[in-house]
Amino acid sequence: MAGLVPMFWLAYDKGGRRYIVIEPASTLIFARMLAAMKDLEKGTFIGGFPLENKIAKDVPKDMIGRALPLSEAEKLLVLFAPLDCPQ
Repeated sequence: MAGLVPMFWLAYDKGGRRYIVIEPASTLIFARMLAAMKDLEKGTFIGGFPLENKIAKDVPKDMIGRALPLSEAEKLLVLFAPLDCPQ
């Protein structure tokens, strides 16, 4: 999958409310910087990880680069879950 920009799952907490940002970037720190520049990093950063290419390619475009409440992020987890199950 040449040319695919890595994507990062960034988790934040703001006053007990958690949200997720999915940001395309070459590194985790760059993903966080881009989220901050878009004013999406308003809470405490909890953690982040790169999405595997097979998962990243299936993330809907309207879920990239914005704050997702957990209810929306859970919809993505349903897409990812079958990938973790042994065949």
